[in-house]
Amino acid sequence: MIPEKYVSLAKNDSSKDRSGAFSLFDIENFIRRIIKNWYWFVLMFFLGYSLSWVYSKYYAQNIYASNLSLSVSNNTASYFTPNQSINFIWGQGGNQDGIYLKKMLLSRSHNEFLVKELGLFVNFSTKGTLKSTYLDKNDSPVFLEIDRKHLQQVNYPITLLPKGNNSYEVVLPEEGHSGNLYNYEIEGFQNIAEFPKPANKTIKLNEWYTSPNLRFKLVPNPVTPSIKLDNIIVNLETVNQTVNGIVSTINVDFDKEINTIMIITKTGFNLNGTVNFLNKSVAELQKKRLADKNIINKNTDVYLQNSLNEIRKKLDSSASVLNYLKTSEKLYDIKDRDEKSLNKIKDLEAKKADLLSKVNSLNSIRTTIDNQNFDRMISTGAAGFEDGFFSASVSELKALYLKRREMASIYKPNSEPMIEINRLINEAKFGSANSLRSYYTRYYDEINKIDREVADANSDLVAYPEKERKYLDAERGYNMIEATYNSLLGRQNEAQMKVATNQSDITVIDPAKNLGQSPVGPNKKGTELGIIGGFLFLPLLFIFVGEVLDNKIRNIKELLGVTKIPLLGVIGNNNNENMLTVLQSPKSSVSEAFRGIRANIRFLLNENQKSKVILITSSIGGEGKT
Repeated sequence: MIPEKYVSLAKNDSSKDRSGAFSLFDIENFIRRIIKNWYWFVLMFFLGYSLSWVYSKYYAQNIYASNLSLSVSNNTASYFTPNQSINFIWGQGGNQDGIYLKKMLLSRSHNEFLVKELGLFVNFSTKGTLKSTYLDKNDSPVFLEIDRKHLQQVNYPITLLPKGNNSYEVVLPEEGHSGNLYNYEIEGFQNIAEFPKPANKTIKLNEWYTSPNLRFKLVPNPVTPSIKLDNIIVNLETVNQTVNGIVSTINVDFDKEINTIMIITKTGFNLNGTVNFLNKSVAELQKKRLADKNIINKNTDVYLQNSLNEIRKKLDSSASVLNYLKTSEKLYDIKDRDEKSLNKIKDLEAKKADLLSKVNSLNSIRTTIDNQNFDRMISTGAAGFEDGFFSASVSELKALYLKRREMASIYKPNSEPMIEINRLINEAKFGSANSLRSYYTRYYDEINKIDREVADANSDLVAYPEKERKYLDAERGYNMIEATYNSLLGRQNEAQMKVATNQSDITVIDPAKNLGQSPVGPNKKGTELGIIGGFLFLPLLFIFVGEVLDNKIRNIKELLGVTKIPLLGVIGNNNNENMLTVLQSPKSSVSEAFRGIRANIRFLLNENQKSKVILITSSIGGEGKT
């Protein structure tokens, strides 16, 4: 016999007798196991529910949110208001005023001002038997006021225990005191020599508590809180830490229908704290916005005041000359004065003086643009015109300069984006220069016309004696300076009136308010479902692993599904202690199974065949082969 052929034949015979393989996972048996172990799932459900209830009741910190809505009016033209045309250049959306205010609300400078102004780096909380609760500053019966010139230890809990008679015991942690202290004036850390733990001390209101790492006093809350606290825990933070924490909890959205309406949301562990912060933040933003709008008018007021001071000196000097001529030359009155010509000259020179002052204002505006010193820009009203296109071009120019400053840190000077932004800046400068040039041309044309008319009128005064003409020239000079002074004074009054009557373009629609809002976080339902689901998953996991590792044949169906070998019979489990079941219990199911197998063997081993081999085997001994 050739071995290779024998092996090949054996493989072929084996493949003929095989029709499939045992499944790794039986879903029916898996479900039966789950139903069989139902009590584990009930137990785990109650354990998970109990744990989730304890977590939600005593350990979860509620997160609250308050909202404030405001409208932004963009019907005013200002150098300091971002222009809409730059949106089309850089692909930004509309409502640039709103985006500008959003950046201000989220800016570090704005929130740092609020942190320092409101003392938000001082955090209050109270601790019960199981849970700590964050407090708003106004929920505490006392405020903690630090000495900002003294070094302070941050992230170091200070516990205040009421002792009655307006006194509190200051209790410090047993460990954690450090020589690395924070300076609130320079906003940086400094190191000092090591020192022992400061002792606990009872202090009264407005009494300073001083230690190497702390210096503060307790100030009474002018409003008596409705909640009585057994303890107050105060924790100091750095300014930067507080600002970053605040910015991360602010969200600004725009109304979908009216994009000039902003909806500001602040989240925090205390509802009153979020309400107070939002209202204070928007109030300061209104002041800042109004101040920005008034910068131009105030700059104009300062410019006009300086001009008035100079003109006042000239006016006093001219008055002195005129009075000298009146007293020394005895020229109180000139006979046969041509009042018509003199009044005409006076009116013309008053107009010329007004035009010259406007030209000086134009020079100031042009110099400011050339020097890119937009913060010192004066109003175009000082130059005698209101031009929306010019205001738009200047605001666009300012925005482009800011954009180029940002891009300079990213792109090279000769890159395409920088070339493009420079081109746009040149176009904006050309547009503003053209606007100014048109007003220069108009004013100089009017001045030249006035000069010609004054020259014609002067021809009528040639007949006057030299002494009288000298007096008339001095009088005309005084009148011209006086007209300039009056013109500047009138424009200054207009600028001051604008400052006095100007209003912020931010209007609060719905201020933030404590209406007993429900917490927005954490998601207690989700947490409860997660904990309960995790506990229910444990028995499910064990049953699944047991089913995957179980390789027993549990029914005839599994066996018939993987082989074509004829089945002689099935012998069930013998529950009798006696192993001679066929002899002792001939009517049992086991005995009947043996007789069935015997009959099947006789059927297979008929007399027509020469021989057959039947192999009886089992995985372990004692399964009934004998």
